[in-house]
Amino acid sequence: MLPSIEDFDIDDLQSNVEMCEPVPKWKQFLFGAATPESVYISILKQEGVVADLSNKVYKVASIFITFQTQDQQQRVLDALTVPTLRRGLLPEEYKYEGITLMVHQPAEPSSIRWDDLNTPSIVRTHYANLQWIIQHHSICV
Repeated sequence: MLPSIEDFDIDDLQSNVEMCEPVPKWKQFLFGAATPESVYISILKQEGVVADLSNKVYKVASIFITFQTQDQQQRVLDALTVPTLRRGLLPEEYKYEGITLMVHQPAEPSSIRWDDLNTPSIVRTHYANLQWIIQHHSICV
């Protein structure tokens, strides 16, 4: 929404909001487009949630790791994947706080859609329907 990304100052979000172009009402209504003010308010709310959650202690349930290369991924999988009956034989250096982790390779490297993780389902459905209409009715937007 900013006219120039180089002018972005993360320490002064309020001034960034003032630099943004206003979002037309029709885009807000038809597409659920966020306004700069609503994005700013959402960021403030999320910072509060993150601050609250960061003060809590959680037990680890699962860990998701990404790698730069498939070679790196394969070396880690080879070192940490242990058959069930041999779980006690894994060297201590490969354990997490003394626990042998259950290591699995994901079905596909691109199976997580990072852009959609924080998007409400109604918005995803709206965009999917709009894309279908555009593809099947030759509408230009």
